[in-house]
Amino acid sequence: MRARILAAVLPALLAACTLEPPTRAAPYDFRLMPENLVFHWTPERAVFYAVEPEGALQEYVRSGLALWQDQLVFGELRTLIVTNAAGADVHITMDNGAPPAGTLTNDPPVNACQGVTSYPPLTATSQLSGPLEVRLQWFAGFNPNDIANCLSRVAAHEIGHTLGLLQHSDQAGDMMFGAPYGALVARTLSSRDRSTIEALYHTPPGIRPVPR
Repeated sequence: MRARILAAVLPALLAACTLEPPTRAAPYDFRLMPENLVFHWTPERAVFYAVEPEGALQEYVRSGLALWQDQLVFGELRTLIVTNAAGADVHITMDNGAPPAGTLTNDPPVNACQGVTSYPPLTATSQLSGPLEVRLQWFAGFNPNDIANCLSRVAAHEIGHTLGLLQHSDQAGDMMFGAPYGALVARTLSSRDRSTIEALYHTPPGIRPVPR
């Protein structure tokens, strides 16, 4: 009797326990165009981020790195914040010095800052010829909290570029939304951001970093 009961119940139990893959949003483009090249760091080396000790800049960078790195659960990326630019893979600077002390809040986004990421020229063998450069700048005349909120989200956006997201998203809810589509307003990663960073770090790269 017990065998007959188990035979009847077991298929239903197995059906109830069937694992379904999580639903993923479609990723956006991340390749360098028109060359159609892919860049990302590899887990064999920690990526050194040299960050100026200006105000809360190091904390903004640390939080931005965590946003992206938390999506890569198989050890695809290792990063370390350093203060010495010598030998660093990425340099992050604040153009106009330390911003006024502010607190991160849930206030509506204000464009009280800006950022830009520059990749060095590629060698003939598609290798980076130097470190990546990120420059942030805050604007005077804004509330310190608005400046802090802006620098936090723009730092996360620029970090996305340093990780290999070489294009902007065209949807405002994405952390990598940007010109020519509009101004960044996202505070955290969207489902599209998460799908895209995962897709990027599981695509073979065609651009190699500077050897260390």
